Amino acid sequence: MLNTIISEWTKLRTTASFWWTSSIAIALSIGWTILMASLDSPDTPSYGGALVVAGFVSFGLLTLMIQAVMVVTTEYRYKVSATNMTLTPQRWKVALAKLVVYGGYATALSFLILAVSFVIGDLIATNPIGWASNEFTRRSLWAVPLATFVSALLVQGIGWIVRQTAGALVVYLGWQFAVEPLIAFLPKVGQEIQAYAPFKNLQHFTTNIPNPGPQPGVDAPLELWQSLLLFGVWAVVLYGIGLLLLEKRDV
Repeated sequence: MLNTIISEWTKLRTTASFWWTSSIAIALSIGWTILMASLDSPDTPSYGGALVVAGFVSFGLLTLMIQAVMVVTTEYRYKVSATNMTLTPQRWKVALAKLVVYGGYATALSFLILAVSFVIGDLIATNPIGWASNEFTRRSLWAVPLATFVSALLVQGIGWIVRQTAGALVVYLGWQFAVEPLIAFLPKVGQEIQAYAPFKNLQHFTTNIPNPGPQPGVDAPLELWQSLLLFGVWAVVLYGIGLLLLEKRDV
C-alpha cells in the first residue's frame, strides 16, 4: 500500500495541472482576502473571518476539488488506467491511495491558505479580527480542512462513477450550483429535501451557521455536527458506489 501511495504522489507532483490548480487556489483565496482587507474602513467594514472562509470555499475549495476529480479521471482520458490496475490488481488500493495523497494534500493546503489569509488580512485591514484569539477563525482552521477532505472523498467518488473529467465536473458543479438551489422550488417537498442536500450542509458547517432544518421556525435547526454527518454520508455513499463500479467494470 505504501508503494502505491508513493507512486500516486510521484505521478501527482509531476503533473502540470496539479501545480496550476494549487497556484490558482492560493492566488484566488489570498487575493480575495487582500481585496476585502484593503477595502476595509471604520465606516464600511469589509473584512472578517466569515469573508475569508467564504472566499476560500467559493474559489479555493472549488479549484482543489476540480483537481481531485482529475486525479481520478485523467488516467482514463490518457488510457493509462489499465496499466495502473495491472500493476496493482487490488483496485481499491489505487483508489484509496489517490484519496490519501490528494485528500491529504488538499486538507493541508486549505489549512495553510486560511492561516496565511488571516495573517495577511489582519496586517492590512483597518479593523483586524485578531485571528489567533478569534473563536470563529480558530474553529475554521480545523473545520474547513476537515470539510475539504470529505469533499475530496465525495468528488472522487463521482470521478470513479463517471470516469470522464468533463462529465464528472458537470455532475459536481451542476449538482452544487443548479440542482440544489432549484430543489427548493419543488412544490411542498422542495425545502424539506434541500435541507438534507450535501452542499447546503457543507456550507452550513464551514460557515458555522446551523442549518435551519426542513421547516425553519417549526423544526429545530440541525446542529453543525449533524450537517457534517449528512455531508459525510453523501460522500461515503458516492465513494462506495464508485469503488464498487471500479471493481466490477472493465478498466
